[in-house]
Amino acid sequence: MLIKQLRLKDSSVDRFDKIPFEADLILLFISKKTEDLSQLMRGLKVAQPKAVIAGCSTPGVIHKVRVYDNSIGLTAIKFEKTRVEKKVVQFSEIEHSFAVGQHLGSQFDSKDLRHLLVFSGGLDVNADKFLKGLSSRLDCGVSISGGLAGDVDNFNLAGEELDDDNETYAVTESIGFRNTITAIGLYGKHLQVSFSTSHGWRPFGMNRIVTKAENNILYEIDNQPALDLIRSFMGPRVDSLMGSALQFPIGLEKYEDDAYLVRSIVDINEDDQSLIFAGNIPEGSVVRLLKARYDDLVESAENAARRLKELSKGKPELALIVSGVGRRMVLKQMTDVEIETVQKVIGSKSAIAGFYGYGEFMTSYRSGPCQLYNQSLTITMFKEN
Repeated sequence: MLIKQLRLKDSSVDRFDKIPFEADLILLFISKKTEDLSQLMRGLKVAQPKAVIAGCSTPGVIHKVRVYDNSIGLTAIKFEKTRVEKKVVQFSEIEHSFAVGQHLGSQFDSKDLRHLLVFSGGLDVNADKFLKGLSSRLDCGVSISGGLAGDVDNFNLAGEELDDDNETYAVTESIGFRNTITAIGLYGKHLQVSFSTSHGWRPFGMNRIVTKAENNILYEIDNQPALDLIRSFMGPRVDSLMGSALQFPIGLEKYEDDAYLVRSIVDINEDDQSLIFAGNIPEGSVVRLLKARYDDLVESAENAARRLKELSKGKPELALIVSGVGRRMVLKQMTDVEIETVQKVIGSKSAIAGFYGYGEFMTSYRSGPCQLYNQSLTITMFKEN
């Protein structure tokens, strides 16, 4: 496997000649507005006509061991014995998420399919239903990782809302399609894939019961409007509610080693006082509010990397990290530390790429089905025999 990484600050294409091979796959993670990116995509297709291109928007590009704003992270990969195939679906209604997942999964040939990399627009899909539909059309041995795109600049590190025009998108042959999901199929028995996750969020307050919910919309907790409950914990942050809510996710009891499956808010509805999540919140479930400190999140990154090192065979050639936007808001200017922590565990020779988003996809390291995570750090490691 050959890997070349570039960080681009603008749409200039003069650096593409620094990729010294014909790439099979190019991952693009973009923390820039889309207006000036058409030139970049045209230039990339001219320079690398055979490459499959995929990725998404993000408020933080993970490139090597740093996190960058207003940048484009490019990772070009040439496999030795792995075949790459891309499929793209577009949809118009969140209610169609399960069917969209089924349709996408049915497009891949099951023979020798090893792994799917999946990138989705971050706000218009019920990711729980989508992943269930996708998994239902794949053989049980096919693993999945990826995530929901993040908005380029809708929240700053203090949690303040910058505008109301959310812009999240998956990258296909062009850029800017909000209701788009891109999946990359990796085929071949020589590809080794391993994965791990951890979140580090801690519960506070009492156990609460979800008394009214429908799919990913939470209306009432303990028979009280859900939005009122969240506001009561915001204090002086209530004026920047959406940004601050990402720092106070909800935990569903109990799940794997981290005890709670984290669910974060992606939107609010003032009219009916409801909260909209990336994944489902089952009615009748027991939930706790969660919070985290700097040390908790860094420790969780180390735990995920150590668990992965135990599961994987040999040194990985590429590590894909997908992390939650709320983690970056807690870590603030020290966000690089969680990426550096991962590198210290897995080794400096592994290339690192990734993004911060509104949800993380990963097959359970216990060989369970693909799961939607929120505000977690997920790592997928790739190596060819």
